[in-house]
Amino acid sequence: MKDVVRVLFDTRETNWKDNPYIDLLAQSVRPDIVIVGFTWRVLLTGKYDAFHVHWPEHLITQPTFARRLVVRTLFFLALVRLRCKRVPVVRTMHNRNAHFQVERIDKALLQLFERLVTARIWLSDREDEDGVRGDGDVVIPHSDYAPWLEALGTLEEAPLGINQILCFGVIRRYKRFDEVANAAVNLGYPHLTIAGAPSEPDYAKELRSIAEAHPSRLSIILKRLDSEELVERIQSANLVVVPYADLYNSGVVLLALSLQRPVALRESSASRALAAEYGDYWIRRYEGELTALSLDRLIAEPDDVQARAFSERRQWSFAAREHRAVYRRVTRRPH
Repeated sequence: MKDVVRVLFDTRETNWKDNPYIDLLAQSVRPDIVIVGFTWRVLLTGKYDAFHVHWPEHLITQPTFARRLVVRTLFFLALVRLRCKRVPVVRTMHNRNAHFQVERIDKALLQLFERLVTARIWLSDREDEDGVRGDGDVVIPHSDYAPWLEALGTLEEAPLGINQILCFGVIRRYKRFDEVANAAVNLGYPHLTIAGAPSEPDYAKELRSIAEAHPSRLSIILKRLDSEELVERIQSANLVVVPYADLYNSGVVLLALSLQRPVALRESSASRALAAEYGDYWIRRYEGELTALSLDRLIAEPDDVQARAFSERRQWSFAAREHRAVYRRVTRRPH
């Protein structure tokens, strides 16, 4: 067994801090695990013991045809190298499906990639998950954001706002932010803020139209918020709404909870599991489409504040230990 294991991430090191989960994971497994930032050169010619992929579809997603052609070629060559060198591939299942539609050729490339996966890390141990879990698969729940917030100096608890609601994250239609917007403007008294970088221009335009028609009820910020502004926005709200129709895992939920803010989720097996873990004060649920009436109820209830504490399995010490075990296991087994 190697003393130090070198693991190549699928994310460039300059982008790690854009997603605190990636940065915290890279920091937590050191020093006996060395995490290497992604470049195509390293993937194709560099030295590493395992390749850990979080979002494989992002590796082949490019805005122009010429760039897509290049990365598809590079991706295929990488698959050949990984197979010929028998490099173990670890995949974290951040979501059950890609966040955006991929072309047919990309689906074929991703299917080839899936055949090379040695072990999968699931973020939920619910039994109703889609997909077959292999013998090498493990469950490592998404950890909290306390270390990241502490480094920012913003871990202190802030007082609740007054009827302030927040939706945040990349602006994509599947997140159904428009449903929250329509419920909020029809309810009348809360102020809703929707903030995030627009990934789908047409959908962003729809949200902007609602905001322009109801400026006193809805604000929309179509940009990626920096860390400090994001924390400030969360702390200025008293409820974060995550209205996804198909929720599997969400860093948004964990970040809101880390900042002592309750979260409203659509009724599902995922939201029930989170409510069982954190309690009904912190995880507030609603059935079906969000309406003004259900939003009013979510804001008003429940009355009793229940203690919110992250379990040992949600802490980075646990995640680091489990990831180290996965990396060591896949790099010592015959391939």
